[in-house]
Amino acid sequence: EDTANVVTLDRVIEKGNLDEPYTLPPIGDRQLTKLENEFREMLLDFSQYTQSDILAVRNPRMRVIFQGVAASFGLPEVYRAFEVLFEDYAPLRVAGRLIYGKLKSVMVEAQLERQKQVDNVAKMTGLSREDIEVSRSAYFRLVVHEDDSATEMTLQQIVDYGLAEMAVEVLGFENFDEFVQSLNPCEKQKVAFENLMLALQSCSVD
Repeated sequence: EDTANVVTLDRVIEKGNLDEPYTLPPIGDRQLTKLENEFREMLLDFSQYTQSDILAVRNPRMRVIFQGVAASFGLPEVYRAFEVLFEDYAPLRVAGRLIYGKLKSVMVEAQLERQKQVDNVAKMTGLSREDIEVSRSAYFRLVVHEDDSATEMTLQQIVDYGLAEMAVEVLGFENFDEFVQSLNPCEKQKVAFENLMLALQSCSVD
């Protein structure tokens, strides 16, 4: 078996700092025009978002847009191209402002949902918010690894990533079926983050 491409929970967690904000390239001594400054100010808002923030966006198409904006921060040519388009083409400038407002509202909604999930898991399990945040980020990294449009983990992913084996061998479940039953998966055989955390914590306490 080729282990080079095997994805595990540990490897996902180790892959970069999920809570490190993206940063815009410095402008140096360059004097910005009014429109260039407006464009940069909009991107500065997005530069405060982290990988964890972007992974919290449920809509996969919106998530792709956020990822594209973040990627442009490290590509000066791409950044400059969009800056020129914003400055020189009024219709694109209007559209850019509308998109900016829409993305802001999407991120606010995603953060509220994220906060609600963390609060719920913390209340039900007694785990620290920091531990829950780390677990949530790892969960969504695993969820979107094979399918960018996914929002919940499948039972097959739970098996592939070793969570089922861990539950049976370490947490005390009699077998995989018992573990699956505790997760209460929906008809599509998917497991929400809260259900996974509650099942794992419930067994570890018992």
